[in-house]
Amino acid sequence: MKQIVEIRELFGSKISFILTLLDYGASVLIVGGQKSHIGSVSLYVSGGEGITLNVPSHRESVITGRFARELGKVCNAPVCVECGIHYDNATKEQIDEIMAACDDVSTIFKSIIVSRGVANSILNTINRY
Repeated sequence: MKQIVEIRELFGSKISFILTLLDYGASVLIVGGQKSHIGSVSLYVSGGEGITLNVPSHRESVITGRFARELGKVCNAPVCVECGIHYDNATKEQIDEIMAACDDVSTIFKSIIVSRGVANSILNTINRY
């Protein structure tokens, strides 16, 4: 199991992105802003199937769904993404910046998965079972 952490500071608060590479699959925790919490969870299974659960009145599913799909495509294994980011009275421009930071880290994590051959090692693990 390997963990990779990326941190972004936006509007005076940090958002932590924690990627855990498992023997089969990956898990991502994205939390921060002014109040860390869990607002949404998405699970993506290779082949295009996914499911998302939201805490009522939370909108993090936009982040979790996209993040899980993007990483799942390169992992060829299940990917679970949990997210809870809160900023009081966030404006549309601030939300756009948060989304851009999430997209940036998603790209970094995909690159890490591909460059370290993690997708191939996950596939080798599958083939052993």
